[in-house]
Formats: sequence, C-alpha cells, structure tokens
Amino acid sequence: MMVSSASSSIVHSVAFAPREALKGDFHAAVSREAFRVSHDISSYSLAALTKAALPMMEGRRGSVVTLSYLGAVRSIPNYNVMGVAKAALEASVRYLAEDLGKENVEALKKGIANLARHVENVKSFGVPPVVASPNQVPAS
Repeated sequence: MMVSSASSSIVHSVAFAPREALKGDFHAAVSREAFRVSHDISSYSLAALTKAALPMMEGRRGSVVTLSYLGAVRSIPNYNVMGVAKAALEASVRYLAEDLGKENVEALKKGIANLARHVENVKSFGVPPVVASPNQVPAS
C-alpha cells in the first residue's frame, strides 16, 4: 500500500492461508490455527487497514478497494478455508460500507456505483485497475 499524509484511496490486496489447509476436503484440511491465520490476514486486515487509514482520508471522498474471489460464494475444490475467509472479507466490506458511508468514504466491491471514480483513484497510485467484467469498464 502506498501511504502519504493525505490519501483518498486504499487498496487491500492481502490474502494467505497455510498450504496444508488448501489441499483436499475442507473438513479434513481445516484446523483452528489455519482458520485463525487465514481470517486474520485475509479478512481482519481490511478492517485494521481501513481504521488506520481513516485519519488520512478526512475531508476527502475516499475509496477502499479490496479483492475477493468466487470461492467466497461458491465451493471451489481445495480453496477451503480461503473461501470462508473471503466470505468474511465480503461481509466486512458490507459493514464498512454501511459505517463509512456516513463519513463520505465508500467501500468498493464488484458492482458498486461510481466505479469510474474509484478506477481513477486506483490509477492515481500508478496501479492499473482490473475490472471483473467487461460490462463494468468505465467510459474514459
């Protein structure tokens, strides 16, 4: 993440699960430690990062962008505990969007309004934006 004294956007692109938790059946591969680690790094980190960045976003129309995966809503072989962590990440986005909408900061996930403005915020960091669907590519 790029940080300055004043920021209008943050991009959360963090995910991890222990390798042994990503093999075979979910029920056989899951452990308390793998569950904790994957949720801490892949989901809680968004809330912590957003909380830390909010003072830098005061008085700005900021955006919070994170990445998810189909495994959050559908069972994907071997994705296991990461799918559960990504589902928690998406739930966190909904709660952050509700809370931060009151402060004029928008949380972004696939399909949210004003995508063009969020893409411009991401581009300002020198990061090429990736849009999930051709239907969502903003007009230049």
